[in-house]
Amino acid sequence: MKNFIEKVPYKIRFHKDSSFTALGSCFTTHIGDKLIRHGINGQYNPFGTLFDPFSILRTLERITHKTNFDKNKFFKHPQDGWFHYDISHKMGESSPDLLASKLQHAINIANQKLSNSKYLIITLGTAYAFYHHPSKKWVSNCHKMPQIEFERRLLSVTEIEIALRKIVGLFSMLNPNGQVIFTISPVRHLRTGVVKNNISKSYLRVALNEVLNDFNQTSYFPAYEIVIDELRDYDFFHPNGMHPNEQAIAYVWSKFKEHYHLI
Repeated sequence: MKNFIEKVPYKIRFHKDSSFTALGSCFTTHIGDKLIRHGINGQYNPFGTLFDPFSILRTLERITHKTNFDKNKFFKHPQDGWFHYDISHKMGESSPDLLASKLQHAINIANQKLSNSKYLIITLGTAYAFYHHPSKKWVSNCHKMPQIEFERRLLSVTEIEIALRKIVGLFSMLNPNGQVIFTISPVRHLRTGVVKNNISKSYLRVALNEVLNDFNQTSYFPAYEIVIDELRDYDFFHPNGMHPNEQAIAYVWSKFKEHYHLI
């Protein structure tokens, strides 16, 4: 194991007496959980895992403006109850009223925590997003509904950059002194193939580079580069070859603490 990742100036120091909100891919769950276990108050993915920039932006907009989910957009799953395409499958309920009540409560709590957050951590998973043709909407979760209803599309670098700029703007509006930490998930999205996964990650990084250059309240934590270029071995992944294992996550966490002077 070699340290290929260059040292960068610390634009952000992660203070333990401040709180955070983290949104993004399943790697967000690992970092968010470790921050809370480290004694830092915060929340992560209150409506479930978010993989693409459009989904993260929609969720942040909803939390920021306390926009309730439209009950007319709820749908009945053939097997598992009532859902919305922008929530985790684990949040389903047995009736539209129960789902609406649960989601409204979750929005209120998420807004309160976001308003008190010093740090917003955004983990980008993929540049591919899903479009739902019947509703003519981008969605975060397909809930294993008929594949013919959805289109997977590679977002352009410009589309990603615009979404990321809006994310920074929203958080700055809510917390003028807040800091946004961006990272790219080291999880490989291999269902689309290795080539498309690498294209996806590169689009995210190029768009993100433009945003980082323009906003002083942002920083980049190189989780993707640490796993791919420093660890660079399938021994640090689960057998599926996609998800970093506990050893890799522990190594990235140690780098995160070092990077943001979190003791």
